[in-house]
Amino acid sequence: MNEPAIRIKSKLPYIELRRVPATVLMIIYAACFFAFAVWVVSESGYMNLPPEVGDGQAYDNIAYNLAVGNGFGHDWSDEAWREPYLKSNNDGYYDWVLEHQGPYYPTAFRPPLFPAILSGIYSIGGRKFSTWRYVNIGITVTVATLSAAFAYALAGAIPALIAAALAFFDTSFLFYVHRYMTEPLAALLILILVWTLLRYAASPERLYALLAGTVFGLMLLLRNIFLIWLPLILLLLWVLSGRVNSIPDRCWRLFAFLAPALILSVPWYARNCLVTGEFMPTGTQGTRVLAVGYSDAMFDTGGKWTFKTKMKILSSFDSAPIGGIQGEVMMAKEGKQRTVDWISKNYSRLPQLVALKITSLWWVDAQGYQHFLILLGLIGLFVVFGSSAFLVLGGLLVANTIAIALTWNVPHGRFLIPIHPILYFLAACAVYKLYLPLAAVGSKLVGKQAGAAS
Repeated sequence: MNEPAIRIKSKLPYIELRRVPATVLMIIYAACFFAFAVWVVSESGYMNLPPEVGDGQAYDNIAYNLAVGNGFGHDWSDEAWREPYLKSNNDGYYDWVLEHQGPYYPTAFRPPLFPAILSGIYSIGGRKFSTWRYVNIGITVTVATLSAAFAYALAGAIPALIAAALAFFDTSFLFYVHRYMTEPLAALLILILVWTLLRYAASPERLYALLAGTVFGLMLLLRNIFLIWLPLILLLLWVLSGRVNSIPDRCWRLFAFLAPALILSVPWYARNCLVTGEFMPTGTQGTRVLAVGYSDAMFDTGGKWTFKTKMKILSSFDSAPIGGIQGEVMMAKEGKQRTVDWISKNYSRLPQLVALKITSLWWVDAQGYQHFLILLGLIGLFVVFGSSAFLVLGGLLVANTIAIALTWNVPHGRFLIPIHPILYFLAACAVYKLYLPLAAVGSKLVGKQAGAAS
């Protein structure tokens, strides 16, 4: 019987596909999933529409300005940019977007990776909104297919089939397939990070640390919140370097991880400081919105960020007459000061606030399907306990939890979406582990019936 490439200590029986190569099945699965997702988006009517109201039009605006050579910034009055929104505004849906006015200014509010990808798409094929949606469908399908492929490599054919099914029927993940948001891309990068860390655990070579650092650097350029993951990932790398007895050699492996992450992210952090004229390496978004994450209103909403909460907390200084990058800086400073003031007056309530955010993330505001994944994923952690998979997958789940506890959560399980690939694998291991005793009993019953018949 074949063993997985990266052994799972739980001794799950590893079953290899023999009659049909696994690669062929993965290609068929990906093709079917892609066709299904295209059909879903086409039927919804979103395929050729401008981005949904929210973060989408901000990414679109930055990408457009990058594509036309203006730079990384906003120009809400550009007629060519506004034209698709005007044409699609028969029902007034885009009124809020079209209310934005003002000349071009550089922004430090959004991380650069997603707008840069969009800009490349616009530069190559024109500003066709369907193009990004096809790309996003491809990213979503890649996440699902790689989740199944990794499950096959780690635990065999049956967990791979289970993981593939869990991804295919995950409507909470499919919800983001047509949106101008970063959830599928974040899930893909996290999945690749998981694989590099597991390879490092199996063979703690500097190459795998270098690859993991490169992926993490891209994650930092996608979402600032991943910076909070860094200490735990460094600790995880140190633990996974157990076979390396030399302390200097372990440190070199940490440096191999940090070097590409810093090379990718530090120029952007320096740019933000230059643009804002302040020490704001991660930009203006986090400190501004953190005032919502640390407020009395968070107790009223059960620890989650909502649009109503945001308006209640930020409206008094978001409506200030100062615009452009100066307005961003002013609001970031105000948000930081409000956060500090609230914490200084309410430090005794911090444990309760943290507990609310964590329970909101992992249960209260998760969607129905996510509850299913969470419960099976918890069982799956016990199944892989004691293995490198337990350390890597469990460590990243903890990193995500700490990041939310220190910032804020949002409704509808959105901040669980990027870690769904981890839950697919753990849930698949759980189902497989539960299936094995039943299969053994069934095999014995069939054997007894065959014996009686003979």
